[in-house]
Amino acid sequence: MRRTWTKEEVSDIVTSFNEGETFKELSKRYKAHYSTLKKVLEDNGVDTARLRKWTKRDIEDIISLYENEGLTIENIRARYKARTQTIFDILRDNGVDTSKNERKSVNRLLKHEFFEVIDTEEKAYFLGMLMADGCVRKQGNETPTITLELIDLDVIEKFKKALNADSKISISDRQRYVNESPTYTITIRSSKMAEDLGKFGVIPDKTYQTASMCEGIPSYLKRHYLRGLFDGDGSLYNSNGRWFIALTSNYITFLEDTQDWLQELIPDLKRVKTYDGKTVARITYSGRTAKKVCMLLYEDTTVSMRRKSKLADNLVEDIV
Repeated sequence: MRRTWTKEEVSDIVTSFNEGETFKELSKRYKAHYSTLKKVLEDNGVDTARLRKWTKRDIEDIISLYENEGLTIENIRARYKARTQTIFDILRDNGVDTSKNERKSVNRLLKHEFFEVIDTEEKAYFLGMLMADGCVRKQGNETPTITLELIDLDVIEKFKKALNADSKISISDRQRYVNESPTYTITIRSSKMAEDLGKFGVIPDKTYQTASMCEGIPSYLKRHYLRGLFDGDGSLYNSNGRWFIALTSNYITFLEDTQDWLQELIPDLKRVKTYDGKTVARITYSGRTAKKVCMLLYEDTTVSMRRKSKLADNLVEDIV
């Protein structure tokens, strides 16, 4: 059965095509075949074989977006509703070096130096988070990747924003067991970032190699690094009316260093025994001691995991 087009649809198809929308995009939007759309356009006086005319102003804007504002070719293509190859050709024909961005999205405005010096709450927190739940991978001559995977989307989004990354956040809802929560993952490529993270113990296979706390974090930022650790590898829970906060690690020495930092920041904090399990070690604070730890980690902060921050608030309110 032949499709009947309304005046509004025809007008939109003609206008969209004249403004640069492709047949592929129109086909997807209207669920119509290329030849059908081509006939609609030609029946309404549109030359579908013509090449789009780019004004001098258009070209200058495209070059500025790429060179000065850091947009990728894909970003510019979407803005101008043009083919990737077309934008690529405009830049190349006007002497713009696209060797670092040919036909692929690159984090051109990524803050590669973010972890060079730990001098803010945000940097300290995400360093601790990466120490707990992040990983660095390096294969051959490829640029190293930094990956963070969590069930907490809010932290992933904050991490992406902090680094000014344009990497896609992927979601995995694999069901390895009943009611398993989906995980969110972001991966960033940066040799500089991987090198700087390595100075703080975030290295490939860190789980089996980093046995002690890092150096180079100012004392006033240590609590934020610790919060990143506890948000990643820690747990906050109530059992039989009693609150607990715990942290796990592969190394007893790492947890002993953690306790040293906590006692430095809370001088009257009682040291607890480190539990040495078959697979991981753990330290656990309970009752009023747990309250002191939670107050140190979560009070008056600007970045944390929403889920655990709420649990910490409940713990502090419940324990008198």
